Amino acid sequence: MLVSDGTINEAAGQHRLSRRNNPRTGLGMIEPGHYIVIVVDGRQPDYSVGMLLDEFAQLFVDHGCTVAYNLDGGVSACMVFMGEQLNRHGNKRVGTYEDSYQRRIPDGLVWGYSEMVPDSDDPIYNTGTSEVPTP
Repeated sequence: MLVSDGTINEAAGQHRLSRRNNPRTGLGMIEPGHYIVIVVDGRQPDYSVGMLLDEFAQLFVDHGCTVAYNLDGGVSACMVFMGEQLNRHGNKRVGTYEDSYQRRIPDGLVWGYSEMVPDSDDPIYNTGTSEVPTP
């Protein structure tokens, strides 16, 4: 956890993997129902060097997050919106720390919209109980 109750977790900058600039991916909550995802590119000196983990935590606080989590970063750091990848990688796969490429990612967090999801105007929707609301 990077941020809790709007305060940076002091351990965020102490782990050995957090003390160097890297691509980062994180999820933060400003308030219930209001979330942000931040992806930071890195390992590309002429474009972006990445962030230290405590700097990444501060970025979430700067955006008003009360809670934030660090997700997998490095070459897994990727953000796709409407089918377009918004960040970039160096596309080098030589095996050194400085090289960067897009890793195949078997899972991810996805937000979306569907006509199949009922809303409060529908005559039947999930209320979290066994009761069915009347229109």
